[in-house]
Amino acid sequence: LHSPTATIPQFFSDVVAYRGSVYFLKCSVAGKPVPKSMWKRIDEKDSTVTYSQHDDKLPYSVQSDSSLRIAAVKQSDAGKWTCVAQSQPEKVTLTDEKSLNLQVVDWLYRPFVEPYHGHETITVVSGDTLEVNIEVMYRHQIRSHNIVWKRLDFGLTDWSKATELNLVDPGYDNVISFARDRRQLMVKGISKLFEGQYRAYVKTVAGDDDTTIKVFVISRVSPKVRWMDTIGGIYYTVNGEEDFVFNVNVTGEPFPKEITWYKKTGQEYQGLYNGTIGNYKYTIGYYGDMYLGNP
Repeated sequence: LHSPTATIPQFFSDVVAYRGSVYFLKCSVAGKPVPKSMWKRIDEKDSTVTYSQHDDKLPYSVQSDSSLRIAAVKQSDAGKWTCVAQSQPEKVTLTDEKSLNLQVVDWLYRPFVEPYHGHETITVVSGDTLEVNIEVMYRHQIRSHNIVWKRLDFGLTDWSKATELNLVDPGYDNVISFARDRRQLMVKGISKLFEGQYRAYVKTVAGDDDTTIKVFVISRVSPKVRWMDTIGGIYYTVNGEEDFVFNVNVTGEPFPKEITWYKKTGQEYQGLYNGTIGNYKYTIGYYGDMYLGNP
């Protein structure tokens, strides 16, 4: 003999249905002997109403898989519903109950998820903390259990074999954590092992959505600068005036965001004309004042 058990599937303890639709409240029962399944609720008159018949012509019908079919959802159906597993071995009644909450709305929006601020690619330096953020748009509240994160190596496409990311993944020495109700994934002390594709799944009764973000892990390399020409620059003539342009090669990981040129006056270096190209700052000068030694 095994005592009866009733189980509400994950993600179905709080469900939403729209008015007038056919809807199924999910539940499964188990035990030996196989228990009888039924549903009950408190109606608007504060009376306990039980549903146990299997007949789809009725407004409420218990299905063979123990779910409850609601033929046409009404606003009065909103509230707490309880799935009951009941067996009577040797004339002793044994029961188990699990409850869920049903919300009724006039219509449903499917959830929509996208990378935060459209950042579909993230580059992080090895040893730093990775932060991957998503935005979720949905008519109703999204809780942490509605969001699942997975990682898949570059070049692979079968997400059914992807690694689900938990608070501490035993496959890595890094610490994984979540914030903002799992809308933010963080990996402390990231290594090359964590490079790959990250996908966030948002699962609701109204539908599912997902988004993928690529994460590249680079090694930290000190910035270096070298002259590109033996003499350090090239003459250009524009409108009859001759300028001397200096060319250097700059490397580093991550790439330096600020590049500054200096001239040498006596034993002191002084900054020259400053400007910007895109996200990079630069400083330029003219031949005669420029110090031609190593930058």
